[in-house]
Amino acid sequence: AKDKVIMGTERRSMVISDHERKVTAYHEAGHALVAKLTPGTDPVHKVTIIPRGMALGLTQQLPTEDKYMLTRDYLLKSIAVLLSGRAAEEIIFGDSEVTTGAVGDLQQITGLARQMVTTFGMSDIGPWSLMDSSAQSDVIMRMMARNSMSEKLAEDIDSAVKKLSDSAYEIALSH
Repeated sequence: AKDKVIMGTERRSMVISDHERKVTAYHEAGHALVAKLTPGTDPVHKVTIIPRGMALGLTQQLPTEDKYMLTRDYLLKSIAVLLSGRAAEEIIFGDSEVTTGAVGDLQQITGLARQMVTTFGMSDIGPWSLMDSSAQSDVIMRMMARNSMSEKLAEDIDSAVKKLSDSAYEIALSH
């Protein structure tokens, strides 16, 4: 029951081709392998290629202790683990055979990398935050930020987000 809440309902009746099952297995193995080989990441608790919720597979990591503050290094390594499923697909099947299976991972890393740059001050741009504490939602914050920042700053933010993502992807590919 706990897995159902955390990972979503199993969809054992879903028919997946052997190739998709194989891609999913390599994708999830990529997450597990990079998590295991990267010191300072949370340990892998469970890996499955049984479809759950919207995902065809899942790698679950659980921290060994509660964390109230996260370091830049920890966040970068977390992004590397998220990108490692995509990296595994690229290495095993080739660049032209990378799938849409990493969409959830990519959404997570983009949001996390953007937070590192715009909220946590963890980039080359500098130790400051664009977070407006009066903004009630991320959408409002982005609209306000877009209206109040220069095009150059917006480009610098995009560049810093890309640099973090590229750096993390290199970690994933190297493992």
